[in-house]
Amino acid sequence: MSAIASRTICWEPVHDYVEKLASRLGVDLRNPMPFPGTLAWLALPDDSPVKKSALLLAASQRVLHLEVEQENRADASKDVAAAADWPAIANEVRSLADARKSGARIERWRAS
Repeated sequence: MSAIASRTICWEPVHDYVEKLASRLGVDLRNPMPFPGTLAWLALPDDSPVKKSALLLAASQRVLHLEVEQENRADASKDVAAAADWPAIANEVRSLADARKSGARIERWRAS
């Protein structure tokens, strides 16, 4: 598995799996349920199918958040890549560094 593939996040199969698990527990995820960590959720017994399904749904929502965040980062990366002529900028920086190193360019500093 490549480094990029290992970081790819896809929400839909996660949500499908969560729906399947919730169905096995006899819970319809479309029904309202308390969010994990709230007092209502904490008050449910540990063996409650609703308590378990609420936790599964919260995990699915987190994966969705990460997928959207990943897409936004990819879009921002494309915007940055298109914002300038990066090869030309790299050449300019490299040339300036070479000139400094060789002594062909001497920086001028304003005397105080």
